[in-house]
Amino acid sequence: MLAHHTVSILGIAVSLSLGESAAEVNAVLFGSEITNPLLQARWFLRETGLYHSFTGDVVDFFFVALFTGVRIGVGAWLMYCELVSPTPRWFIKAKGTSPMRSPWRHLLLFELQRNLENDLALD
Repeated sequence: MLAHHTVSILGIAVSLSLGESAAEVNAVLFGSEITNPLLQARWFLRETGLYHSFTGDVVDFFFVALFTGVRIGVGAWLMYCELVSPTPRWFIKAKGTSPMRSPWRHLLLFELQRNLENDLALD
């Protein structure tokens, strides 16, 4: 978590010092942090033993819907626009698209893990 915040602060500082890519930095931060309250609510529900309830289901539904819509839907569009634009520098493009690439990475790793577990169960 410390690395996440350090890199975010560094990205803001670089954008400010260059005087460019502020819209990209703001969009990435917004997309990265918009699901955080629901993620924290899930954690608190687990800690209090209320996760397996109607409230937990509602929080999960909205978390998944928001994560899918913002990170995967809007994030994919933003990533495409940023990568094809000639304006941002390469390091802004590399860091700016990393939070939008992470959902795809997590989905891929989850699928690989599930397939590996299924293969091991068959042996």
